[in-house]
Amino acid sequence: ETTPIVITDDGSQKYNARVYWILKYLGAENVKVLHKDMNEWRKARIPLTSTPARTKPATFTPNVNPDIYADLAYVTENKDNDNVVVVDCRTPDEFAGVKSSDGHIPGAINRHYALNLEINGRFKPAGQLMTEYKLLLNNAPPGDVIHMCGSGVTACHNLLAMEHAGLRGSRVYAGSWSEWVSDRARPVAKGDSNQRETKAAS
Repeated sequence: ETTPIVITDDGSQKYNARVYWILKYLGAENVKVLHKDMNEWRKARIPLTSTPARTKPATFTPNVNPDIYADLAYVTENKDNDNVVVVDCRTPDEFAGVKSSDGHIPGAINRHYALNLEINGRFKPAGQLMTEYKLLLNNAPPGDVIHMCGSGVTACHNLLAMEHAGLRGSRVYAGSWSEWVSDRARPVAKGDSNQRETKAAS
């Protein structure tokens, strides 16, 4: 589907990112995220309306793209693969397991999604994000990256940040931490991130 789709939210970019990923997963090709959110739109005094838009009905036929999706089986199979990087975008405390219910998948690294943003809430420049992610991932190709979070929403934020940086093709583990810890037999790690992230932050 090539109809242009532009997404905006209240400025957090979390929901933008989730809708972006869902549409891309369903096969929509021409999907964009508004860089200036609705607050910026209002500040710029660009016209707004409360009248619902009248659109011409159309048929959307999903063409699922499995290459940007990771399910539990895929994560389980690849979490110990040295060529695959699991990036957890929850807070450092959640990742480290400060609370008993938290922790992370063994081998995962941590990048809180807020690190993608400038103080004003916009995404950092593409070049800066590219540098940060290449360091974080030790130059692993995007296709070897799996993003996760608590419930599969903010994981999309890191995917969108990579796409903005030109690093296209990573995946989102939709079930994320909520699904992983639903079975106590699955391994859980505690403590800080591994050396790959420490190197990136230095």
